[in-house]
Amino acid sequence: MGLFTSIKMKYFMTIIEEGSVAKACEKLHLTRTPVSKVIADIESSINMQLFTRNSTGLQPNSHGIKLYEELLPIYHQLIDVERSYINNKQREIVKILIDDSVPPLVSSFVANYLSFNSHSVDIKYKDIFSDEGYDFSLGRYDLILTAKKFPEAYPIFDSTTFSISATIPERLARDVLKSGPVNLYCIGANGQAIYNDEHFSWLSQENCIESAETDVSNMLLKMSRGQGIAIMPEAMAKVYYIPRAEVVRLVNGSLPIYHYSSLKSNRIREVSNTINNLTETNS
Repeated sequence: MGLFTSIKMKYFMTIIEEGSVAKACEKLHLTRTPVSKVIADIESSINMQLFTRNSTGLQPNSHGIKLYEELLPIYHQLIDVERSYINNKQREIVKILIDDSVPPLVSSFVANYLSFNSHSVDIKYKDIFSDEGYDFSLGRYDLILTAKKFPEAYPIFDSTTFSISATIPERLARDVLKSGPVNLYCIGANGQAIYNDEHFSWLSQENCIESAETDVSNMLLKMSRGQGIAIMPEAMAKVYYIPRAEVVRLVNGSLPIYHYSSLKSNRIREVSNTINNLTETNS
């Protein structure tokens, strides 16, 4: 039986399309008995004869032809829908859990990228590691993304390492620093990543106010005025355009995202590879 079509419908349509019971049986890889019985059951159910019996077999009468013509568009539409759901991998929803150890803006960035690349995903967010009762068996999810490693008993399926860069409108920021500190938005790395970089020796904990910003619009607005500097995955930095800002990769900055899955399907591999492509597409 098909997903959306019955055996009776399939047998009836095949007999009409093949022109005889013998040819229909050959196509269906069946003997005459079950096919003939199905036709008899249909006629009995609707109390109407659909075929004329003669020495050459079954021939569709006017009722049979009329029913076939009415069913034809519906039947083939159902077949097409069935095939698309079986064969189209993009319709398979992958259940993903992103742990809170992954910064919210990075989580949103990854989720949007998966959607943009035509992956059907159902994403949930949870603080796994503070939940003492959390079951690391991965049973409810196809893929879990986390910036922290699971217990060693759970092998890593894959991982993505984001390079961290600083997005900085230097001239504007230096002007702002003359009258007060600037905001340092830390997304995926802490302030030490930039304080320890020789390129930014003019920045320190004394003239920066660290913030784990989750409002992109507010962050971009302040950065465009020189009131903010962001350290974030370079893949994100190259998407968020700031006029007169420079994107500089930090020597000591990186954000690893670990992929955990108990499944080995091609679908999970495709999603995992797409996440990895983020570091290549924006390099």
